[in-house]
Amino acid sequence: MSSRRLLPVLHCTGNLAKVIIHFTLACLPEYLQDIARQTMLAISGKGKMDALYLREHRELVAHTAAQPSIFSRDLDVAFRIMLQLCQLVNASWRTSLADEDAAVRNGATVITRLSASILGPLYQEIKPLDPETKDAKVLSLYLHAPIAHLHHQVGPNRGAVAFVSNDLLEGHVRGIGRYTHNHGNNAFQAALMSDLAGLCHGTVKFCTPRSHPSSLIFTKYIHVCVCWKTLGVLGSDDFAALSTIGGESSELSVEHRAGGGELVFTLPISDHIDANKQKRLDSHG
Repeated sequence: MSSRRLLPVLHCTGNLAKVIIHFTLACLPEYLQDIARQTMLAISGKGKMDALYLREHRELVAHTAAQPSIFSRDLDVAFRIMLQLCQLVNASWRTSLADEDAAVRNGATVITRLSASILGPLYQEIKPLDPETKDAKVLSLYLHAPIAHLHHQVGPNRGAVAFVSNDLLEGHVRGIGRYTHNHGNNAFQAALMSDLAGLCHGTVKFCTPRSHPSSLIFTKYIHVCVCWKTLGVLGSDDFAALSTIGGESSELSVEHRAGGGELVFTLPISDHIDANKQKRLDSHG
């Protein structure tokens, strides 16, 4: 049986969402922390934050990106942008893994790389404001995989197999544990996993239903203004790197404005994004 190791997609995006949710909470006044925490627990239906699965943190990012007032009516714009970028990373990474259309998967990997390349420097610059972990010396997010390796593994090159990593990752882990416990005995591991894949209808179209907007991409444009060059010591270098990303990808359109001082990215797969928006419209628009 041939096998191929892929990026731990949902685990990484879940950890990313968890880090940003708790970081934003920690930077609020204590009374606002309590209100925001109770609101998010009511949304998730859980009794405490420690009980949330990683996938539930991704859903909270989607909620707070749409309604930042969950944290505060006066939430700083840096945190708003960070939540929006985190949501875009989560949704595009999910699409690059699971969509059946290779062109859509390829376009989604481009979106992931761009949004992660913007999110990383922003987080690194404002992370020292965290009053709880400011001395931990951990100032960066794990974004190497989406920036450097995602396109080569889960975009157009994705294998035609079912993925255990999907929207119900924890359920799959529990199911595999029960199956191996009940059916393992003295069977060869290859035979055991082949039988399991057969029972799960292990084809490229096997997936659990997407039940939340956090799995869908809605963003068409990203505007990087000239102030980005002043973000931290390496702001100018980060700005130049973003411009390079736009030039390297044929799917990504970048417009240089104000004499090259501003960048406007037009994201790929616009038809797919329009279809996502249509799914969320009601009779009143």
